[in-house]
Amino acid sequence: MHLVAARTRMLELLGPATAPERSPRALGVDEFAFRKGRTYGTLLVKADRAVDVLPDRTSETFAACLRERADEETAGISEAPTLMQLPLHQLPRTQILERTCQRHADVHKLVAAGWTISAIARRLNLDRKTVRRFRDTDLDQLLASAHERRPAGVLEPFKPYLNT
Repeated sequence: MHLVAARTRMLELLGPATAPERSPRALGVDEFAFRKGRTYGTLLVKADRAVDVLPDRTSETFAACLRERADEETAGISEAPTLMQLPLHQLPRTQILERTCQRHADVHKLVAAGWTISAIARRLNLDRKTVRRFRDTDLDQLLASAHERRPAGVLEPFKPYLNT
């Protein structure tokens, strides 16, 4: 591709190699003698406990132990979990939410008819910025911001006092 890039930049693009989540972060390897001068083994240590003892100290045995261990751990990992369908969250129908839905519908009906923002603002007795916000913003976002402005049940603690 005839691109010029430094080797450190190429290594940054590659990123670190990914390992299974359950694999040990650090694995210690040590040799020991079953019988001094005759038979040697290899000890694999994970943090502070022994993971495995190998029968000899050859690199082939060590590589086979690692492959076997990786196969065991990846076999335990199941396929992607099935997604569960959750019910959609419904906002309580309050006066401000009803008014927001109605204004959004009115603004979009007049925009579709070709009205200008100023004409819509005069017709609906709204500010031009408000008309522009209703035109450009999705209804769900408008409803969420309207719900946050005036949470449902704000008078609930004071109703007994107001009734008396």
